Amino acid sequence: MRTNGLLPTAALQGASLGPATPLPVEAAVQPAWPYRRALRLLAAAFLALAILFIAVPQIDLGVSALFFHAGSFWLAGDEMRLFLPKGLRLVAWALVGLLILGALVTLLRGRPVGRLGLREFLFLILCFALAPGVIVNGLLKEHWGRARPEAVMQFGGAAHYSPPLVISNQCESNCSFASGDASFAMTFLALAVLWPARRWPVVATVAATAVVGAVRIMQGAHFLSDVVLGAILMAATVLLLHQLILGRDPGRRPRA
Repeated sequence: MRTNGLLPTAALQGASLGPATPLPVEAAVQPAWPYRRALRLLAAAFLALAILFIAVPQIDLGVSALFFHAGSFWLAGDEMRLFLPKGLRLVAWALVGLLILGALVTLLRGRPVGRLGLREFLFLILCFALAPGVIVNGLLKEHWGRARPEAVMQFGGAAHYSPPLVISNQCESNCSFASGDASFAMTFLALAVLWPARRWPVVATVAATAVVGAVRIMQGAHFLSDVVLGAILMAATVLLLHQLILGRDPGRRPRA
């Protein structure tokens, strides 16, 4: 049976939420994304680092102290402080809007847009809307109560330092844990799992997350643990959504 270079599986037909759009054979068989092993490693890393940050609070305080001088953080100016989160918020809304538009076009045309079918669009929309929007900004930042570095006593504030995974009452709203900006940057990992044969999206995602996280730490807006644990949480969320919605392991060789 001829396959025209595609996996012999049922492709997404029409506007139904049928099987996910097949990937080219060379992209699907390469073990670039071992899903289950990656998820186990992320869970182990999250647990180990959470225990470390809780047991040794000097890590968070010491890293923030590197960028605190003469009573303020390096990038604590109001304009600089607001530029990054506002800019990323605009990017997030624009991206989700484009993805919704792409899903509507797919629905109306009855066929995928490029390699993106309806399931792929649904996966990307949920990754960028649910993961950083609901989980981080809606749940963690609003209910965890962790004060930002600029607000704790060690850096001239009035609040007490609290570990990253311990619910506190030192902040009422838009609190420190976890970093919404770094979490949003890590969510671009969703693009990497759609094209597992390419490594550059992973490298670019990790690099962008590191840069965004470093800026937020230098602004006194987040501790190191807010960035690291938030990024790991988002990476795990992306992999879980991929498995739930697309139902395939990007690193597993398909059966004959």
